[in-house]
Amino acid sequence: AGRSALGHPVMQLAWVWVVPTAVARPVRHGCEPPAWCGVDFSELALEDADGTAPPFRVSPTGRRRDALHILRAHGAGVFRMRLWNEPCADGRCDPAKFAYANLTNVLRMARRGEGANLEVVL
Repeated sequence: AGRSALGHPVMQLAWVWVVPTAVARPVRHGCEPPAWCGVDFSELALEDADGTAPPFRVSPTGRRRDALHILRAHGAGVFRMRLWNEPCADGRCDPAKFAYANLTNVLRMARRGEGANLEVVL
């Protein structure tokens, strides 16, 4: 966690990326085609209780909103998810820590992304 220019706590929760592509659709602001502007929010459900308790705001005094809707409103058009296939097959980690990226939870997050009018990429 860091501090904003106004001294407010800021936590980076996603990597924002731009990918040149010939099949991209334009977004309202931000990227110009041919490009996708998007985020990797694979662990978002862990941060906001699967959308039921979003801690995210556009400004320090703004109302809390779903991060996916905030990102879409600010130009993101793509939402990337990781899908793990037995991340702890070697027995050296706890599979419960990677449940956010199992098929059931990835499908749940894909529906959230589509509900925010974001393309979903695995």
